[in-house]
Amino acid sequence: FESHVKHISKYNDFIITFDDGSSTVFDVAFPILKKFKINAIIFIDTAGLGKTRMSVSNVEEMSRAGFTFQSHSNSHRNHYKLSEKEIIYEGEKSKEIIENITNEAVDKYAFPGGAYSENICAILSDIGYKDFFTSDYGLRTKTYQNYNIHDRINIYADKSLKYFIRTDIIFLNRLRISLSKIKQWLK
Repeated sequence: FESHVKHISKYNDFIITFDDGSSTVFDVAFPILKKFKINAIIFIDTAGLGKTRMSVSNVEEMSRAGFTFQSHSNSHRNHYKLSEKEIIYEGEKSKEIIENITNEAVDKYAFPGGAYSENICAILSDIGYKDFFTSDYGLRTKTYQNYNIHDRINIYADKSLKYFIRTDIIFLNRLRISLSKIKQWLK
């Protein structure tokens, strides 16, 4: 992980995000990110706090250090299988818990298991969420009337820096090709 952070630390136009809020984010990632003076957004499912996820005191310490905590739902359930009422509960409950711990506004949401739709985003935007983060690979942001949906580039623990850089280069080359095609179409 440290080699990945060192590689991307030379850029200034990125956001590091973590989903779930496992204790390894506090034990492993937090010290490395502090070393490189990089903050991150941690999307945490709040029902697991102090059990399967990091402790409340870990969240408080990271929050004081400038890290941001946002919602990954309350119970980490697949949102495709939830009713509108259950989706609202997941969003409101996690928002309330995180805001009470960090004293910071919660308006970002990452979907458990990547299960999202425009309808689910619209439901959650009605209770104050403005930015949604997917598990879809890429740099795309879709903007709607009341919210944005952001794709992300994933870094996996079992993948080397060489793999990450190669994947990153392949993606950037595809992006350059797409941009050059767009420029040709505009002529």
